[in-house]
Amino acid sequence: MHIVGKVMLVLGLLMLVIGTVMMIGGVGKGVGDLAGLEDYGFSVENATSGTIEIEDNDGQGDLGVTFWVEGEYVDEDENGIWDVCDDTNITITQHPEVNTEWDEGNVTLGGFYYEVYDKFEGCEADEGNQNHDLRNRGYVKVGRACLACYSGTLIFESNATVSVTYDDPWLEQLGEGIVVLFLGTIGGSACCGCGAFIAIIGLILGFTLKSPEQQMALAPGVAPAQQAAFTQQPPAYDFQQGEPPR
Repeated sequence: MHIVGKVMLVLGLLMLVIGTVMMIGGVGKGVGDLAGLEDYGFSVENATSGTIEIEDNDGQGDLGVTFWVEGEYVDEDENGIWDVCDDTNITITQHPEVNTEWDEGNVTLGGFYYEVYDKFEGCEADEGNQNHDLRNRGYVKVGRACLACYSGTLIFESNATVSVTYDDPWLEQLGEGIVVLFLGTIGGSACCGCGAFIAIIGLILGFTLKSPEQQMALAPGVAPAQQAAFTQQPPAYDFQQGEPPR
């Protein structure tokens, strides 16, 4: 096999191995991170008051926290507001300083505001205005707080039992899971595809190109140079001059 083919074949096989490792490792890690979101713990669970430490890692202000209550989205009194929101009053007694550059309309930065699905107004009793992220655990979302908060302490009080999730770590885990899953599937597949292509080209070149040994074996034979032998005849003897031949 020609040396060029050998090199390309080895390179292609190496890329195949790397791509396979990327796919197995990336997909496994990404799926694990995304699956773990369902089991993401509460910072405060089943309490009427609590304290949460906000860690604004980028210094731009955090997205804050989300409040959940056990129940369902129903409007039995037909006042146009979900009953879980009517029955839950949350007050933020302390929050960190906020990034006032955030423009969120009527939302009070740092404070509590009702929100179920951000495409609707607060707790409007609309079939589309529901959040079932924690439905398997029996919780529904009623609102959020500490939007645009810098690092510091958040303290709240509630007239009803609530549970609270800190959104930024959850979103960071979500983002990392998506990125790793993308790199594992797309990057690994691309690496495997390139490796297979290079390996195939290497096989083709390896068996079509002639090695230097093969080229010498196929070259026409050349007879070794023969040196002509010359015999120098001595000059005739000059009897008249009496000189010996030179």
